[in-house]
Amino acid sequence: MLIAFVNQKGGVGKTTLAVHLAAWLHDAGRRTALIDADGQASSSSWLRVAAPEVNIIVEQRADELIESVGRLAETAECIVADGPANLSETSYDQFLWMT
Repeated sequence: MLIAFVNQKGGVGKTTLAVHLAAWLHDAGRRTALIDADGQASSSSWLRVAAPEVNIIVEQRADELIESVGRLAETAECIVADGPANLSETSYDQFLWMT
């Protein structure tokens, strides 16, 4: 399962939701991973403190993002993604095609 938080506007809670969901899923016993595709990389920093056991990938390049999702899907049952604060190539083409 992939849950991606994307929005064309910043400051709407994407990072907060992504971190809390990833930590909650991990605490619930799910094999969870986080993809931090936001240039600020806040979700990966926060999650390293909140749930350091969760696998974290920081990736902004669209082509690498697709590969990362594929690799993570082999070991994680839940992948949470924090997208950038715009509908860039990364968020639109790489996350929205998976819905």
